[in-house]
Amino acid sequence: MKFSDLKSGLVGFGGAFLSSLCCLLPLTVILLGWSPPLRAVSFEEGLDSLRAGNPERARDVWLPLAEAGNSDAQYSLAKLFEHGNEAVEKDLVKAVYWYREAASQNLPAALNNLGLMYAEGRGVPRDAERATELWRTAALEAYPW
Repeated sequence: MKFSDLKSGLVGFGGAFLSSLCCLLPLTVILLGWSPPLRAVSFEEGLDSLRAGNPERARDVWLPLAEAGNSDAQYSLAKLFEHGNEAVEKDLVKAVYWYREAASQNLPAALNNLGLMYAEGRGVPRDAERATELWRTAALEAYPW
């Protein structure tokens, strides 16, 4: 089959539709508006926001990253919720949730802080045994020799 046969076949069978579609596409873009693709945010952007005194922006940057499984973002959200501030309300239940998420990936700092939450009974029932277990795991993750 030659290209000219294919081209004439398209014109005879829906080719008019295809050529009108090509004309409508630019019009659709104009009518609906064009927006650039969303830019991915990074964990560091959250840190920069926090350092600049904008913890609310840091939370907004870290939340989707944490939901996607980023252990650093999970840990950082837990810290925000554990301590609270003028922009992010203190919420020990959320802090424990995010520490658990990060600890499930064996992040030593999250294991340590979750252990502290259990030792002190903050956001969870006091449980010295669980705290010790978490601290032991944190030590082994940080110093696996």
